[in-house]
Amino acid sequence: MTNKADVVFVVDLPGSIGLENFEKAKTFVKKTVSHFNIDRNHTLVSLIEYSSVPYMVFHLQDMTDILSFMDAVDNVTYSGGGTLTSDALLMMRTEGYIG
Repeated sequence: MTNKADVVFVVDLPGSIGLENFEKAKTFVKKTVSHFNIDRNHTLVSLIEYSSVPYMVFHLQDMTDILSFMDAVDNVTYSGGGTLTSDALLMMRTEGYIG
């Protein structure tokens, strides 16, 4: 039996967290996903980061292996801004689970 999952991370990255905590958030996401088998037959992962506005970093179908995922998370840049959680959750609901 194959266990399948779609996992969407929604990460709050406002200016108030600072660069050190930004890096900790990225490390948390990478460590969590390192326990998954990332491919179309097992686990698909997407990432939404937000501060003043949400941004879909990548969709579920974009990451087909763990190395691509790790590289994509490493390339997320710290933009700062406010915290608009409601828009990020709306994006997760409307776009997060779309392949």
